[in-house]
Amino acid sequence: MASRSASDRLLSVLAAFDHEHPALTLTDIGRRAGLSLSTAHRLVGELARWGALERDASGTYHVGLRLWELAALAPRGPALRQVALPYLEDLYEATHENVQLAVRDGREVVYTEWLSGRSAVGVHIRVGGRWPLHATGVGLALLAHSAPPSRACTARARWPPSPRTRSPTRPCCAGHWRRSAVPASR
Repeated sequence: MASRSASDRLLSVLAAFDHEHPALTLTDIGRRAGLSLSTAHRLVGELARWGALERDASGTYHVGLRLWELAALAPRGPALRQVALPYLEDLYEATHENVQLAVRDGREVVYTEWLSGRSAVGVHIRVGGRWPLHATGVGLALLAHSAPPSRACTARARWPPSPRTRSPTRPCCAGHWRRSAVPASR
């Protein structure tokens, strides 16, 4: 087996955290990242010094504020939210229902904002959550307004996509590239 690059190991530490695991011990991080405890210790220390991870009084690690600051620079994240928020609020006031803002990322949507209606039907989304296009109303709306080749490519997709088909450098079908080549505005 080929050795992993330093960047791959570092990113695997960050990828150990998810919605179901927002707080992890060093042992948990090493196990979930597939790293030895000594390597996990070194990388977690570097990330904590930089501010990407924070350690609480019990020794548990959480995603750090520095990552939020960095993520705030993404043009499809907080900047889009800031422009769209007045329109989302207007829509909420008119309907008093759930209002969601999401961006397309390949065959998935990523939620960037959500306003919950007090008596609206409960939904299982969260800001930063990722869902398949075909499984959400906002995803279906994005698909309906996308170019025909993109819709056809999505319709032929296997659900859920396998880890092999999630590669940003592999065409999904007919030469259409996933993620990076699918414009966000469609």
